Amino acid sequence: MGPFPPQFPRPSFIDVMNARGRPRREDHVLQLAALSILASAHPGEEHEDVEEAEVVARENAMHARNLKARNCASAIADFELRRRNARLPFAKRQAASTSTSSAAAPYYTSIQNTTCVTAPEVTEGPYYINNEFIRTDLRENQAGVKLILDIGVIDTTTCEPFSNAFVELWQANATGAYGGYVGRQGAPTNINIDTFLRGGYFTNDQGIVEITSIYPGYYTGRTAHIHTMVHRNVETNPNGTVISQSGTLTHIGQFFFEESWNDEVYAQSPYTSSTQTRLRNSADRILAQSGGVAFLNLQRLGSTTNDGFLAYITVAVDGSQSYNINNANALRGTLTSSPTGNAGPISTSTSGTSTGGASAIVGSISVVSLGALMGSLAFFVALQL
Repeated sequence: MGPFPPQFPRPSFIDVMNARGRPRREDHVLQLAALSILASAHPGEEHEDVEEAEVVARENAMHARNLKARNCASAIADFELRRRNARLPFAKRQAASTSTSSAAAPYYTSIQNTTCVTAPEVTEGPYYINNEFIRTDLRENQAGVKLILDIGVIDTTTCEPFSNAFVELWQANATGAYGGYVGRQGAPTNINIDTFLRGGYFTNDQGIVEITSIYPGYYTGRTAHIHTMVHRNVETNPNGTVISQSGTLTHIGQFFFEESWNDEVYAQSPYTSSTQTRLRNSADRILAQSGGVAFLNLQRLGSTTNDGFLAYITVAVDGSQSYNINNANALRGTLTSSPTGNAGPISTSTSGTSTGGASAIVGSISVVSLGALMGSLAFFVALQL
C-alpha cells in the first residue's frame, strides 16, 4: 500500500497538543509517570501500581493496532466518496422518535474518513452491567444536551463495513453518575435498578448504527467519555435484552470529546449542578493511553447548545480478536414496557419488582461475583475506568 494519505496522519501516543485539548508531545513523559503512579480516580477503590513494562507493552500494542487500522485508509476513503455522492441532505432534526423497536436512518449512508479511529482496550472497567436493553434511545428520564451518535464500524481484517454488529454504550449522566450504581461518583460496590444511559443496537448493512443519548457529564478523576463495546454474533433474550456473554466481543473502547465542546456544554444546566472535580483531556491517563485518536466529530443540530449535537466516529475493529467481560453485574428480569426515552422515574418495591416508567423491569441488577472484579482484576479495573 502507498504512503498514508495526508487526511489520515499517523496516530501516535504522543500527539501534539492542539486547540482541541489533545495530549501534547511534552506531556508524554508526564502521562507515563501518571500511569505508573495511578492516582485513584474514585475514592474508596483500591488501585495497584502499574509496572513500567506494562506501560511500554500497552503503548507498543496501541501502535500495532493503529497500524492495522491505517491499512484500511483507502477503503475508508472510498466509503467517504460514496457518502458524498449519496448522503442525505444534512438538516436540523427535531425530537427523536419514542420507538426503540427499530433504528433511525443514519445521517450518513456510509462510513466517513474524516474522524479518528478508536483503539481497543483490555477490560471494560467497573461500571459495566451485563444484559442491558436493545434500544436506540438510552436517555429515559435523564436531563442533558441531546447527543445523536452515528457510529460506523469497519473490520480491519477485511477493510469492509462490519454489519449486524451489536454496538453497546454506557456513560455517566449530566452530574457524573452511572445508571445501575449508587454512592459517590457511582461507586462500583453498590448497585441499584436504574438502567439509564445504557444499551445498544445493531449496525446496518453499511456498518452504521445511530443511538440517541445525552452529552455525558464528568466525574472526579476522568474527563468526559462514553464507553463502548462491539459484539459479533451476539444472542438476545425475548424480553428485549442482549446476552452479553454470548457471541464474540471484538472491541472495548472509549469515545472522547474536544475540550471546546466540553466547555460549551458544561456551562449549561444541569451540568452546572455537578459537584465533581473536572479533569481536562490533557490530564486524562486513559485518553493518553488511547493515543488521543478516539475523539467524536460533533456537528450542531440547531443554533444553540441545548439543541444538541450529532456525533460521528469510525470504530476500527479487528474481527479476529476476542475479549472477555470481567464484570459480572447483570440486569435481570422481564421487560414490561418499551425502554424509550420518555420515561418517568422507576419506583422499586422491597421485593425487587420495579413499576412505572418506560424502563420498568421485574427483577433487579445483582452482583453475581464482585470478587472477579475487585480481586485479581483490580489492576485492570484501575487502568480502564
